[in-house]
Amino acid sequence: MESKYFTDDQFEQDVFPAFVRHLKKDHRDTSCDLKVAKFLGRFIHNIPLERSRCDKHFRNYVVQFLTTICSKDPEPAPLDILKAIAYNLPCFYKYFGKQESYSSFGTGDSINFGDIYALFTEESTHDDVKIIVGKGLHEVVREAEVKARNPFIFKHGIINLLKNETAEIQSSIIPTIGIILH
Repeated sequence: MESKYFTDDQFEQDVFPAFVRHLKKDHRDTSCDLKVAKFLGRFIHNIPLERSRCDKHFRNYVVQFLTTICSKDPEPAPLDILKAIAYNLPCFYKYFGKQESYSSFGTGDSINFGDIYALFTEESTHDDVKIIVGKGLHEVVREAEVKARNPFIFKHGIINLLKNETAEIQSSIIPTIGIILH
């Protein structure tokens, strides 16, 4: 059994609001973004059900954060942040993948998990990010099948990884290819 770092009251009064305040920021602080990117998956996984999965505003803040990080305008996010986001993508899909695309507060920001996986596996993406995505891709495909979602939204990411000529990238997806193609 996993131990809690905070009581439910502490979480509700202190932790959750502080986390949302960072997600709401228009300006990005790289060191804070890295910390959020590293802990966002664990944070989402441990938030009480009624706060995260049903809270539209929290979901919108996460979408806004992810679209900002995934955007290449004006420049790509630092590698450490991209690796942390790539590691947590299966968790994001598990909790926010009920539909293929989300929009955020009318800002024009939207998140499409198929597009994110395609982006994180395209040729210009750093190999370390592709390897992390490859190792976790079977989790999202399995989640899509279990929840009767469309697993084919990930086809471009899968194809990008399989077409890549780097042995480390191919070996990240090959051990679980049976699960992916099932």
